[in-house]
Amino acid sequence: MKVCYTDDARAVNKWLNKHAAGAAALGFDTETACAFPGRKPPAPGPHVLQIAAGDACLVAHLISGDVCASGALADVLSDPSVVKVGVGLDDDAVELYNIDSRMKLSGRLDIGGPRKGRRIALREVAYRAIGGPIAPKAKKIACSNWAMRRLQTTQLAYAARDAWLGAALLLREIEARLSAGAAAADEAAAALGASEAKLAAETRDRLKEKVALEGKIEDLL
Repeated sequence: MKVCYTDDARAVNKWLNKHAAGAAALGFDTETACAFPGRKPPAPGPHVLQIAAGDACLVAHLISGDVCASGALADVLSDPSVVKVGVGLDDDAVELYNIDSRMKLSGRLDIGGPRKGRRIALREVAYRAIGGPIAPKAKKIACSNWAMRRLQTTQLAYAARDAWLGAALLLREIEARLSAGAAAADEAAAALGASEAKLAAETRDRLKEKVALEGKIEDLL
């Protein structure tokens, strides 16, 4: 996976124009630093925004730089025709808008379930989709300081995987449905072929009976 880590709006514009232009769906996630007792609370989050397109992932740091000034980012986020896939996206949308009203997250596909119901973690969704476990996420990284001015390599890998996984799960579901649809179409074609063959055979038999009957009528005349 190729990860672009930046806090610069121009770099965000360049990445989106290269990887997200024309995309029907993008993996999406955000990270927010946790508040711990006895520590100075971080600025309101989210502090990191991640977008995945295929094997490329953008990790944009919102705590520094001018990422929110990216016109391309605002356009992609607000475009309802570009599906953003992830877990907890309604909460992400509210938090993003609260830190900058230009960040309007539309076209959300939350694969974790309804906001008011039992939310399913991304790892559990992945488990159900692939039928087996994936590597567990380290809680130490999940609760790390996402508001620090320079993220660590482990944090980048963690953030990129979450965004990539959402898009990968959607792609897998689409491929599965297309495959199932193709199999159903093949079965229908085979059944239709069998029906047509049976109909043709019955038609031939009826024609033979008709010819034989016409011959008998001629003999009687």
